[in-house]
Amino acid sequence: MDNFSSIKEKILHLRKSGKISCELANRPSEASQKALEIFAQQLGFSVKNSLDEIEKNLALKIAKSVLSHDLAYQVKIIGEDQALEIIKAFCGLFNKDAKFFTNAIFEEDDQYHLKMKSWNGVTEATFDTGIFVIDEKLIGCIWVEDED
Repeated sequence: MDNFSSIKEKILHLRKSGKISCELANRPSEASQKALEIFAQQLGFSVKNSLDEIEKNLALKIAKSVLSHDLAYQVKIIGEDQALEIIKAFCGLFNKDAKFFTNAIFEEDDQYHLKMKSWNGVTEATFDTGIFVIDEKLIGCIWVEDED
């Protein structure tokens, strides 16, 4: 998890606005959905019936978008290439059979940026989204909370 520590440090250093949760833990032994609920609850999130499974490529795009841009106004915070590099390193901590989840539906704008269209909030923040990742050994998330 030393590699994780440097990933988390980099995320927290670069994305200074909003509240960022970048966490990694050993997976609870329960089935995927229940394991996600347990992990999320430990972070103070309520994800029951709020997360949908998504493909890895979409998860990478979502995480890149939420790290690089403000959720409310799409203001650029860090470079997209830098955000993608960090996200790939985070996802690389999991095996190839990892599953990815999010609470939101996104659409691409004219510049091929993802914009959150709708979401099921899991925190008290005005806007919150990101990704949860789970494999047979690990569970983790990169989650962003922003205010209007």
